[in-house]
Amino acid sequence: MRVHAAVIAAVLILMAGCGDSDSDSGDADRSSQSAPETAQARAVDEAEDAAASNPRDPEALARLIRARFDAAAGDGNFATKGFSAAGKAQLRRAAADWERYLGLVPSKPDVQLAALMVQVFNVNGLNQPRRAAIAQEFIVAERRPPSASLYAQLALLYYEAGQVGVGDRAAERAVSLSPPGQRGSLRRQLRQLKESQVPPAP
Repeated sequence: MRVHAAVIAAVLILMAGCGDSDSDSGDADRSSQSAPETAQARAVDEAEDAAASNPRDPEALARLIRARFDAAAGDGNFATKGFSAAGKAQLRRAAADWERYLGLVPSKPDVQLAALMVQVFNVNGLNQPRRAAIAQEFIVAERRPPSASLYAQLALLYYEAGQVGVGDRAAERAVSLSPPGQRGSLRRQLRQLKESQVPPAP
């Protein structure tokens, strides 16, 4: 199982967990489904207007990215079925907005926003592991003290992207940060993850 996918799935299940308790009326259920979708679309429109009015404001772009992700996440049951076509269209727009955002704050983006972009680019989203790894790098750099689990996730993303050398370095960093008694087990797990993602040499 992909480490980052498992973490994201758990979050998404929590987000989607309150839709099943009231099933007395189909009309009531459709009503409860449509209202959030309308609010999400309106939030995207408002965030787009704000970003257009303030093109040099990174916070306006950050709000737009978050609004797009919320709209994508609310468009279908992506926790189990993946993002819908409309949802992925929002993710692609969020990815373009992220590049604009990085142009304004190239060295120190918001860590929570970077974490959101890992979800945008991961296998359940746009399936662009190289870009997911770059976003994860920002998170890893800001974490104090350094985190073994974040480096392990970074290693996996690089393995998925086919960048074995960088992935190996992240994996070794993860092992070095883990408690001594767990290092052998973590090294084996990371090796297995690497072998599951990287084809063996001919």
